[in-house]
Amino acid sequence: MVTVLILSLSVFVLIGLYSEAVEDEKNRLTHLTSIYVHYLEGMTQLTPGWDEGAMPQEFFANRIQQEFDSLRDQHHFGQTGEVLLVRRHENGGQRSSQFQLDLSVDSRPQILPDSRGNRVLLAYQPLKGLPLGVIAKINIQEIQFLYFLGGGAIGILEVGFMMVVGFILVQGKNASRQQWPKDREKIRGVVVSEGEGIVTFNEYGKIETFNETAEAMFFWQASEVIGRPFRSLVVPPEQDVWDLFVVSYGQLTVERIGGLRKEFKAQKKDGTVFPLSLTLSESPLAGQRLFTALLRDETEQKLAERRLAAQYAIARVLADCTTIQQATPEILQAVCKSLGWQVGVLWQVKPGTKILFCVEVWRTSHERFSEFVTVTQSMSFSKGVGLPGRIWETGTPIWIPDAVKDPNFPRAPMAAQAGLHAAFAFPIRLGETILGVMEFFSREIQEPDEPLLHQMVSVGSQIGQFMQRKEAEMALRESEERTRLILDTALDAVVTLDELGYVIGWNSQAERMFGWSREEIIGQQVVTTIIPPKYREAYPQGIQHYITSEVSAILNKRIELSGLHRDGHEFPLELAISAVQSQGKTIVSGFLRDLTERRQTEEALLKSEEQRRQAQKMEAIGTLAGGIAHDFNNILSAIIGYTELAMTQIGVGSPVLPRLQEVLRAGYRAKNLVRQILTFSRRDESGKKVMHLQPIVREALNLLRASLPSTISLHAELQPSTAPVLADATQIHQVVMNLGANAEYAMRPMGGRLMVTLEEVAVDETTASLVQGLHAGLYIRLNVTDSGQGMSPSVTKRIFDPFFTTKDVGEGTGMGLAVIHGVVTSHGGVIRVDSRKGQGTTFTIYFPCSSLPVEVQQVQSTFSSNCKKGTVIFVDDEVSIAKWAKDMLENMGYRVVVFTNGPEALQAFKENPDQFDVLVTDQTMPGMTGEFLARQVMSIRPGFPVILCSGFSYTMNKDKALSMGFRAYLAKPVLMGDMEQALQVALTPSLPH
Repeated sequence: MVTVLILSLSVFVLIGLYSEAVEDEKNRLTHLTSIYVHYLEGMTQLTPGWDEGAMPQEFFANRIQQEFDSLRDQHHFGQTGEVLLVRRHENGGQRSSQFQLDLSVDSRPQILPDSRGNRVLLAYQPLKGLPLGVIAKINIQEIQFLYFLGGGAIGILEVGFMMVVGFILVQGKNASRQQWPKDREKIRGVVVSEGEGIVTFNEYGKIETFNETAEAMFFWQASEVIGRPFRSLVVPPEQDVWDLFVVSYGQLTVERIGGLRKEFKAQKKDGTVFPLSLTLSESPLAGQRLFTALLRDETEQKLAERRLAAQYAIARVLADCTTIQQATPEILQAVCKSLGWQVGVLWQVKPGTKILFCVEVWRTSHERFSEFVTVTQSMSFSKGVGLPGRIWETGTPIWIPDAVKDPNFPRAPMAAQAGLHAAFAFPIRLGETILGVMEFFSREIQEPDEPLLHQMVSVGSQIGQFMQRKEAEMALRESEERTRLILDTALDAVVTLDELGYVIGWNSQAERMFGWSREEIIGQQVVTTIIPPKYREAYPQGIQHYITSEVSAILNKRIELSGLHRDGHEFPLELAISAVQSQGKTIVSGFLRDLTERRQTEEALLKSEEQRRQAQKMEAIGTLAGGIAHDFNNILSAIIGYTELAMTQIGVGSPVLPRLQEVLRAGYRAKNLVRQILTFSRRDESGKKVMHLQPIVREALNLLRASLPSTISLHAELQPSTAPVLADATQIHQVVMNLGANAEYAMRPMGGRLMVTLEEVAVDETTASLVQGLHAGLYIRLNVTDSGQGMSPSVTKRIFDPFFTTKDVGEGTGMGLAVIHGVVTSHGGVIRVDSRKGQGTTFTIYFPCSSLPVEVQQVQSTFSSNCKKGTVIFVDDEVSIAKWAKDMLENMGYRVVVFTNGPEALQAFKENPDQFDVLVTDQTMPGMTGEFLARQVMSIRPGFPVILCSGFSYTMNKDKALSMGFRAYLAKPVLMGDMEQALQVALTPSLPH
């Protein structure tokens, strides 16, 4: 009964050990497939030449197969363990031909027969987006051999032992004690013969068996460790963890005894630390506890995982980074952290030289390795010198177990000071060209890892390809940026289209020209965006004709057509087209120039030429008017003068007097008409003066009323008394006349009512805020309102633009309102317009009031026979005027000497200058002007009184005459009263001029 119980317990222990071993292998296989898949998937992001999603799967599959084959030294583990790269075939379904396994999805670890009938434990994981997958497998017999053989032997011995125990129980207690040690020796013999590291120890932790594999693993002989505590095989920092692990295991109930697995850092006899995988199980025997530890050195497995992790990390860095400067520190950090090394350095061949210089250094501790890093950064190497130079010279990777003792390592003293020993380096190459060297340092002395060096050769090629690709991409970007800058600074808009008419290029000038940003227009059809509707139907046919025939009447020629702005308005443009072939496709570039400004300039030039001709015509008219006015005034002078003189010589009751009065009134009207005509030919402006606007506006309205048709009525409301303004009378007159002319044109078809008002207003802050440019204060407001057809808002916005006019050709220059706006602005005023279609127009002008007083001339207005008399020298080239003056002045009581030319008068004055008291002279005379005569006379007798008369002169006006010292200036025709007042001013210095 006891034998059966012991046998059952042994079977239970065996099953537990085997089950735990299978679970451990499942976890390891799953981990391996995950590492490989992550690394290989990272390779898909490192291949240039195609856009994302456009690279053929077959290219990726072949590239990954090559990369997988380069890692063949890492594909095997244990006796039968292996990593495979399998391919899914479309015609063969989604099942592996080697295993009965569905390759379309992840596979949980399972036991399956292979093509040779062997049962294998395997795990599978597919690569995303590719017909590939990774399988990690191990022969199930390898697991069974380790655990069935060891565990079975223990079980058999336990059964035999129990049989012996049964016999001993019959024979006696002492015999059993003598036989037990012999049986334990048999157990030791079986354990020692196993292929894996197997160690047994008792419940006190003392080692009882230590097989040959364990001896090779720890470098200890069995005789040296038997009897010692098992915890001595674990590094001191983890011995407490080991004790806790054993205690926890010992607390398990019998039902759960089967095997627990844990990893520790173990220590060899020579002090080397290595990763140890330990599976612990217990086999109770005769009331005593016997523990069995299955040991596995995980050094190679960890190294393989680190190598894969390093390569995967590098692949991720190269996939994520855009420049080698960004990638370099990431690569150095990834390798150091993956392998557990402390310092990484990148050396690069300096262009144009034959030396390697330090580009980047990464280290785990800035403080500990600062001096080593400083020395490294300051050094450079030529071929064959130092570790980087040797790599450059040989082109192969090198491993130095202890760089401190290496004779060709110039940095050995600093490495020793920093505690760095092992070093390895590999070339970064592109084909046969060495671009640089990467080197790494560890604080430990480590023997060469040939698989790692082999792997780093592949990494160096990847980095070299990355550098070349990024340099090419940077050069391409720089070229594209230069091209973009050239295009963006071009004066013309440049639009590039593919053969289907989609926009693929759009410079900044095109953005300004058409109103579409580059981001908005790229990818859109040009025919629906910038081509006016009237051209859209013909465009596809034209572009298709060019593509099929490769000829075009407009190719490389400039044509004029219309473009469509984003806001819907059309504008003239000039277009030149060029085309190139790229990858078998036609790329069309259009060079467009906005002709709007050119057209406006041309139109402005035409209008300017018309304006110039009009100005010349007006100048000619003005000159003619001036000449006519001069002669006409001379005629009027005789008519008015003699009429006035005749009226003084007849009685009040004479029947001739009324007739003479009518002649005099007609002469006055003629005088006023000539004065208004002279307004248009006036050359010299008197400038701005403080004045009241009512007389100027009234004079302009009188002239305007004569030109209005009978269908238009004129109404004026001028406030009698207002504050003065600082203004130019001529310009104010022009403003009123131009506004009146525009109003007349607006009402010409249907007639209407023209209303002009002038009033003083106080503008407050609220009102000022409603009118741009207006400020609070006192203003003289001039309103001109017509009942014409009005204007639309679009026209109202442009009425003050130069050359803009709504009149028919030949009826306006478009400068009238622009001039008005300039005049108002120069006076510090503001003009605004209020107009609605069909409701008439109102122009409102605000002139700021002036606080200065108005200058009032005081003259004698009555004739007095008691006034001072004297001798007058009168000069005029018109004989009739000379005779009239002699009669008029003598009638007034003056002595008069008359001359009809200046030289004779000057000669007479020179002969007897004291004979005369005052000079009255005409300005415009042949041979000598009145101005010159007066200067000569005043040079002979300084301060001699002079009265200057003129029918019209371009060179003389009242202000100029008074400034020259003349006593008075009279405009022809001269009235008797005006002459008498001027003479009294001249002869009486105390009277104001």
